Amino acid sequence: MMKHFEQDVAAVGDVRRTPLWNSRLVGLDVVDSNGRWLDVNDRLCQLLGRSRRELIGRSVQEFTHPEDAEAEHPRVLRLLDGTERSYRMRKRLARSDGRWMLVEVETSVVESSDSSPRVSLIQPVEEPASIDDAAQGPMMEVDSGRAELFRQILYSIPLPMGVVEVSESDDDVLHVFDNPATCRSFGLAAGAT
Repeated sequence: MMKHFEQDVAAVGDVRRTPLWNSRLVGLDVVDSNGRWLDVNDRLCQLLGRSRRELIGRSVQEFTHPEDAEAEHPRVLRLLDGTERSYRMRKRLARSDGRWMLVEVETSVVESSDSSPRVSLIQPVEEPASIDDAAQGPMMEVDSGRAELFRQILYSIPLPMGVVEVSESDDDVLHVFDNPATCRSFGLAAGAT
């Protein structure tokens, strides 16, 4: 997902102008080189039970479980110095109600017209009601092999296929991902939807 998301960002020049930014499927954030939130989407606010105003300018580490922050720090350094392009992991984030939410985070430096911020896609691993029990164990790296295989298959299928999100009112459809065949069928460049 991150590879295609990076292509979308490169095409539009700003992470906040990609279709995924307004999606209710994943939380997204934009983080500066000091680890402070420059922006967050509505889904991330919802997951954490906090307003955008509460998060902007604050350190992501303030909301990350200390054990997970310690484990993530070397990965962030490798990302910033260019020795690692992206990383994926599970970690616990603090919710406004004091509970820890276990999430899967996929982070990358995304080139944009303004700068090269660190951008993360954030998805809950379990519903918040059961997260405290699940988060008691050690942080684990996510086996991304199956997910990446699925993305590659979907991307290479010659038939038009995609993932859409339909709003609750059914008035709006957001194309989260369309494979190249779908884009060609609409006369668009790959990744343009």
